[in-house]
Amino acid sequence: MAALVLAIVFLVSGSVSSLVGALPVSPLRSGGSVPTIDAAPESSHPGPVTGRAAATPLGGPVGLEAPYVANTLVLSNGTDIPGNFSSPNGITPYFAAYDPDTGVVVVGDQYSNALSEISDTTDAVVAQIPTGQHPLGLAFDPVQNEWFVGADWSNEIQVIRAASGQVVAALPTPDQSGCPALLYDSGQGEVFVADDDAGEVTIISATTNAILANIPLGAGSTPFALAYDPQLGEVFVTDWGTNLVSVINDTDFQVVQTIPVGDQPYGIGYDPTLQEIFVANSGSSSVWAIDAQTYAVVAKIAVGSAPTGLAYDSGESEIFVTNIGSDNVTVVSATTDKSVASVVAGNDAFGIVYVSGRSQVWIVSRATGFVSVISDTTDRVVANISLWAKPAGIAFDAGTHQLFVSDEAAGVVDVVSDASNAIVARVAVGSLPVGVVYDAGQHEIFVANSGSDTVSVINDASDTVTANIAVDDSPLALGYDPQLGEVFVGGNSSASVAVINDTRNVVVGGGIAAEEFPVGLAVDTSDQEVLTADDTTNQISVLDAATGSPGPYVDVGLSPDAVAVMPGLQEAFVANNGSNTVSVLSTVDDTVLSTAKVGAGPAAATAVPNKDEVVVADYLSGSITALNASSGGTFATLSVGAGPNAAAYDPDTGALYVANSVNGTVSILQFRSNETYDVDFNESGLPGGTSWSVTVNDSRSASTGSSVAFSELNGSYDYTIGTVSGYRPSPAAAGFSVTGSRVSILVDFVRVTATEYPVVFQESGLQPGVAWSVTLNGTSNQSTSSSVLWDLPNGTYLYVVAPISGYGCDPSSGSLTVQGGAIAENISFKLIEYYVTFVESGLPPGANWSVTLAGVSHDSSTSSVLFVEPEGDFSYAVQGPSGFVGLPVSGTVTVSDQSLSEAVSFTTSSSGSGTSQPWLGPSALLAYAGFGVLVAVIVIALVLRNRSRSAPRGPPPRRSPASGDPTGPKTAPPSQDTEPP
Repeated sequence: MAALVLAIVFLVSGSVSSLVGALPVSPLRSGGSVPTIDAAPESSHPGPVTGRAAATPLGGPVGLEAPYVANTLVLSNGTDIPGNFSSPNGITPYFAAYDPDTGVVVVGDQYSNALSEISDTTDAVVAQIPTGQHPLGLAFDPVQNEWFVGADWSNEIQVIRAASGQVVAALPTPDQSGCPALLYDSGQGEVFVADDDAGEVTIISATTNAILANIPLGAGSTPFALAYDPQLGEVFVTDWGTNLVSVINDTDFQVVQTIPVGDQPYGIGYDPTLQEIFVANSGSSSVWAIDAQTYAVVAKIAVGSAPTGLAYDSGESEIFVTNIGSDNVTVVSATTDKSVASVVAGNDAFGIVYVSGRSQVWIVSRATGFVSVISDTTDRVVANISLWAKPAGIAFDAGTHQLFVSDEAAGVVDVVSDASNAIVARVAVGSLPVGVVYDAGQHEIFVANSGSDTVSVINDASDTVTANIAVDDSPLALGYDPQLGEVFVGGNSSASVAVINDTRNVVVGGGIAAEEFPVGLAVDTSDQEVLTADDTTNQISVLDAATGSPGPYVDVGLSPDAVAVMPGLQEAFVANNGSNTVSVLSTVDDTVLSTAKVGAGPAAATAVPNKDEVVVADYLSGSITALNASSGGTFATLSVGAGPNAAAYDPDTGALYVANSVNGTVSILQFRSNETYDVDFNESGLPGGTSWSVTVNDSRSASTGSSVAFSELNGSYDYTIGTVSGYRPSPAAAGFSVTGSRVSILVDFVRVTATEYPVVFQESGLQPGVAWSVTLNGTSNQSTSSSVLWDLPNGTYLYVVAPISGYGCDPSSGSLTVQGGAIAENISFKLIEYYVTFVESGLPPGANWSVTLAGVSHDSSTSSVLFVEPEGDFSYAVQGPSGFVGLPVSGTVTVSDQSLSEAVSFTTSSSGSGTSQPWLGPSALLAYAGFGVLVAVIVIALVLRNRSRSAPRGPPPRRSPASGDPTGPKTAPPSQDTEPP
């Protein structure tokens, strides 16, 4: 089976001023077990400071406060989670299923390795359930109230309790192969699994979760979808490899008939009224109707191009068919066998399910990450539900004490209460909203819509859009001048800054001349100047706000993406995305005072005036770096969510809100003084002299006395009590908070009976603070430390280690036997890495060229340059020999699920220099690409549409990393002179 090529690109949208930042979105099962602490304690940043004295290490000078993550806001369902929580963020939904009893539609998402639960009443994501890698097939057992999920890359069928989201069983698939579809058989209480790689159907007891049978379908078979006939007790299976439909008796598991159908049959559905089976033949763009009793073909109906998904609507007696080749849904009358309507659907619409409680059909669009809701009475799309979010801008509204967060993926602005950290409103704006700024004079929020070339104006009292102002192409950055009553707009497609009068909401004048692409912008109210960051010229433009006159151009680092002005210091801080630095400028004489090293891919800088700090969002590092504004040096780093790209400070609560665009969350940071407080753990129950230990976050301390002591800053922490033979600690693990005073924690050791023994799972390979969990005999324990433990009597136990995105796990499941002693099971996590190969054309043989990727440079005199990277987004720059210029000279590559290749074309340079000026930083790239749709959507859609429009030769391609597919994780390095794997 061909490998599914996923190129998911998340590009950074820069913060635009100290008031501008961003918010995120993602889902989580309500009431689930989640981390309750920060990811890791802060540490001093090793980066040097040039031009000034270096800053004091962690804690800084007396009075300087270090940030910590107090809470995480999950935007998709509005859940507020204590501590630093890394939420999954979906983007490639595949299949959907419906639970009519609870009114929940469940969508499996390959990218986030999770199930999204959507209410059919509110059309909102209400929960997210983690699964194995690449969940595909779904089946719901209403009797046991459990979901059966085919985790394709984990090579297993997971059984998940619908009420708790807990994995209660994990069954390996035959031959460690795929499972694209599952079906619940209500007559027998069984689950049928179409195993396309093994060419067989597996039957599982829904009561015992035991595998009952494996039915091979013959040579060349590739079963893909299933339908159930309860009247005859038969299961119909499409087999696109042999162009057959196999009929299986659900009592004796025998194949009773094979029915020839059209070319490459995919989707299948059953009409109980007519007792007919409908089959979508992707290769012949048709749907065939089959009599379920005689197995005779009774009709052949032409539909759209490359039909794949199929659902029967019992309310209207209609068949809905998704056509991934023509991006539409064909509606067929089951009684007349005629096409009665065509509905435009999202790109690469595949999964489909009938929602009887609402008389609707829901369509899953893999390319857009949306679920489209179609009314079966009007045959029109009535809603589009986004399964992922990409917060891009954020601003604090001092008048309403709320934060306004732009979401590029959904085209909305979320309004968040700073008192409750709850989403209180959602405002639809233009396409791809990025920059956000608060206008205190008019009590309005201005939003830059980079995809629709407009600026939306939101009234903060009613949370409604009162105006949409047309501006130049791709607006990104906004700044507000309260003295002039004007909003300044910087963009990605014009060398000027537009000026909006905030009273009349119109563009005034012809704009202020700036550098080529002013992607970052801030207003210095003390000097009445507008500072813009141009990531193509590597300069800051200083413009007169009142007259529009251009001022000096100041050279800074590579690809400056954002600017923040620190009031009172007469200084500006510039985040240089390409050089991983912050330039500190004097706004008095427009000179660079110092340069500080920060994390990878700084995308935003935010001033925290009353703490004398500037916080920088490091997009590629998944962290923030805190700078001492007075000295210009770094003093702390802190892990937040994935892809932080904007932030806003709330002086009312003293919180800093950081938008994490990749996993769709907002990290809510508080600040704590550098004073530490005693944390004492006191034990009872152990004999004198017994050694025992405590691990707080990742710091372990042991004692043979009655207490173990730590000294900690204000903040939230996790602790784990070490194993003591013959005793069980209570609690064994928990959390605590330090709030300006000593903390005492009592640990009670209870003597365990002779029949119970410690069972410890010990992990290696995870980053500090990453949550992991083990399910043992149906009970799950989670930890952010390196161990998970139980006390168990003698016996044999099955266990499953929950998958973690971006990591492989060995072993991921197994069994252990307790026989009169302690058991230690080692679990090894390994970061999955892939090859990133840059292949050049146009250079003479033997010419030397280089590529810098994520700050690391490799030279080559051959046609390729090779890197090995984990999943993530990485900035690169290309350097050619003298006389040649590469195209592109810089950009961003996204590593996701496979190795990839980036082509570089060299041409001769008229200047004779091979030095390549950096092209576009992450924020500029997002707008410059055209953005009719998200870049991530475009890439996935192009790959999948190219496959589908040429009449697919098999089911949607997938590949397990374990299968040896060279597009999976790396095994051995390829030759530098060959195409990438």
